Amino acid sequence: MQVFDFNIHPKLKKGHFSKSFYFKEENNLLGDLCVIGELNSVSKDFRIINEIANILKEYFFENKKIDTETALEIALQQANEYLKTLSRKGNIRWLGNMSLAVIAIKDCQIYFSKNGSIKLILLRNNEYHDIAEHLEEQTSGNNFFSNTAKGDLINNDNVFVLTKELYQFFENYLAQRIIRIDNFQPKLVPKLIKEAKEELKTYSGILFLINSKGKKKKIVPKLPKLKIPKEILLIIGLLGILIVSYLIFN
Repeated sequence: MQVFDFNIHPKLKKGHFSKSFYFKEENNLLGDLCVIGELNSVSKDFRIINEIANILKEYFFENKKIDTETALEIALQQANEYLKTLSRKGNIRWLGNMSLAVIAIKDCQIYFSKNGSIKLILLRNNEYHDIAEHLEEQTSGNNFFSNTAKGDLINNDNVFVLTKELYQFFENYLAQRIIRIDNFQPKLVPKLIKEAKEELKTYSGILFLINSKGKKKKIVPKLPKLKIPKEILLIIGLLGILIVSYLIFN
């Protein structure tokens, strides 16, 4: 898996904050964890996204004996508890102003949850799919993260994670250019962004791109079987007997 992170802030927008995180451990037993957040608020609550990212990281990688999906659900539950604590203390300024996407990838499987205006767009075989559309508007009770989804990635899938304004920029200036490219590679994104730098001046946010290389099977060449004639085997056997007899009697 490859990750490409584009933080685009050509304009200073008061009360706007967006940040992305990519967490990976050396043993990679549970996979990789990505957190993308955006907060629009007149207050200085921007630290909330940092706190949530740290909580998700801590609890996701805490228990190496469980599977990736369970680890993600536990981490999301702890993030929900943190936000409930803030609400009980009277800090509710983030409600309706914060968007978050949390993504875990293990081998060729993707697990994710989101809330708010962030989009997860899968590019596969030159077609776009909004893979998180069924998670939108499904928040229940007091939980910020209420639902998770999962799926399989195939070779050279690209998942675009886009904050609100960058999704608009993507739709207007990048999406059609990308699908016209044969065998699109993420390394081409900076060039495409540069080509639209004038249009980009009115946008701010994050374009986070996950590329799946797929899981390739290791090919082990088969060696041809050697057929040894019986006569040669008999001669080898007799030579072996003669050598043993010579060693015994000398």
